[in-house]
Amino acid sequence: MFRIDYNGNHKNPVKVNDFVPKRFYKYVAKEFYNEHHIHYHIQGYKQLAWAIPLLDDNFEIKTIDNNINDIIILFAKTINVETIININSLLL
Repeated sequence: MFRIDYNGNHKNPVKVNDFVPKRFYKYVAKEFYNEHHIHYHIQGYKQLAWAIPLLDDNFEIKTIDNNINDIIILFAKTINVETIININSLLL
């Protein structure tokens, strides 16, 4: 599982288990306020309990400016969606 929050709020868990990647350690108990961040599922925690700043992740689109189409396509590619997604910009 994977989720991106642009300008979102979140608080990470205060303890790590053996499944938490080392790159997440510096974000233990981090509170995100109106900050772009990306959530990952980590075994032993509720769904998407852990997040890191989007700036510290390899997801290429760091802001939500006017590129919603690009974000959706990149998100689908990142999670390996095989179905082609066609977005009608007039509906956004």
